[in-house]
Amino acid sequence: MPDLQIRPFSDEHLDEAARLLAARHERHRASEPLLPECEDFRAEIEREWRSDGASGVIATVGDEAVGYVFGSTRPYGDTGTWMVVGIAGHAVNGDAERVRDLYAAAAAITESMARSPSFSTSAVPSDEAAEEEWRETWDDEQFEHFVAERNGRIVGHTLLYRRPPDLRVPANSIDLAAASTEPEARGSGVGRAMTAHVLAWAHAAGIPVMVIDWRMTNLFASRFWPRRGFRPTFLRLYRHLP
Repeated sequence: MPDLQIRPFSDEHLDEAARLLAARHERHRASEPLLPECEDFRAEIEREWRSDGASGVIATVGDEAVGYVFGSTRPYGDTGTWMVVGIAGHAVNGDAERVRDLYAAAAAITESMARSPSFSTSAVPSDEAAEEEWRETWDDEQFEHFVAERNGRIVGHTLLYRRPPDLRVPANSIDLAAASTEPEARGSGVGRAMTAHVLAWAHAAGIPVMVIDWRMTNLFASRFWPRRGFRPTFLRLYRHLP
């Protein structure tokens, strides 16, 4: 049997990568039917491949492409650079162990990385800076912003975002982009009430799917959201390279 060969990813591999991505997405939709259909997998790949700083590798056995991975650089505040592999930036057919070989080869594209978000030393923004950031969402049709009040005082908020569709996000869906409860009010039902409200709002608005992401290192979020009925569909992996 021919050996596994890994070489740099380039434009000539786009059609092969699209075939691999289509097969991956078909398998994924069999287990998670809410994921969107896709008519042009090459376009999904090109959208990420054309990003600044994109690079990666493709694996072949004989003349057949069996996997690929590529990512692109993105700034992370003032602390450095992330190398991000997107939703369409990877697919493997056959032996899942090939993923390890691909990432080992592609690791040379990630020589500079920001410190782990899970152990972030980023400065907490001032109240004024946070307010200004949220103010930008109030007149933007992509966002829906709700707050919870108790005795005339805001104790929580939830922001919904109409995210552009991709392989993760169905066209008629909305993203639960941010939610927080005042620390002193946690455990008193504010988060549950806010979640019930935005789910009811989405249902009334004819939106059948709500998506969200959280970090497992965030104990509040990783326990709260699955109890509200959300289920994992994608896993986002992170590695800090010194």
